[in-house]
Amino acid sequence: MSFLSNLSYQDNINDDKDTLGGSFTVLESGVYDATVKYAYLSQAKSGAGAVNFEFDVDGKTIKETMYVTNREGKNYYERNGQRNYLPSFINADAISLFTTGKSLFEQKEETKVINLYNFDVKKEVPTEVPMLTAMIGKTVKLGILKEKVFKQIKDNSGNYVDTDETREQNSINKVFSAKDNRTVNEVRAEIDSAQFMNDWLEKWEGQVSDKTANKKPTASAPAKKTSSLFA
Repeated sequence: MSFLSNLSYQDNINDDKDTLGGSFTVLESGVYDATVKYAYLSQAKSGAGAVNFEFDVDGKTIKETMYVTNREGKNYYERNGQRNYLPSFINADAISLFTTGKSLFEQKEETKVINLYNFDVKKEVPTEVPMLTAMIGKTVKLGILKEKVFKQIKDNSGNYVDTDETREQNSINKVFSAKDNRTVNEVRAEIDSAQFMNDWLEKWEGQVSDKTANKKPTASAPAKKTSSLFA
């Protein structure tokens, strides 16, 4: 039994609202048809639970780890006396609903073996994972952002900190039905038209979400070695 068995929807947690928030293949910001290649569970050393997704998007591989619980096993956070679902839980749950018709915490996992990178041996090795098999091969539409972020390095305490170098990456910002382009909220509200996807595209299509704006890095990137130690 995994950490998903402890999750549920709760009446005292604010529902998600459709808002226009801000792999080595970096896609332009847009809405893409995505087929789930795998979706498996993992747990960080802190205790936070994640669903690890890999999607096929136009023949390109997009991966994202979505932390659906915090270290206490909760799928929500509290702010100003209000409870709200974690953004990654919202997206993972939407993928679950649109691919299987069931919520994330209703999914059953099966032990499967896939090749995953092992940091001890520094290569991919066959690894057993709890796979959410019902999602595999199903299609969903993803609102994917192209983001500009700081590169990170480990500091002396072993924590990752921002450097003064930047890179581009993709992030899944919103999930839509592959059948009719609606969001989970639009389906639950029985709204026939898929208006929010149009609004999302109007704001984000072809744009870059700059996560470095008005922020200062906390460390300098390490100097690159020359081709010769004596140069």
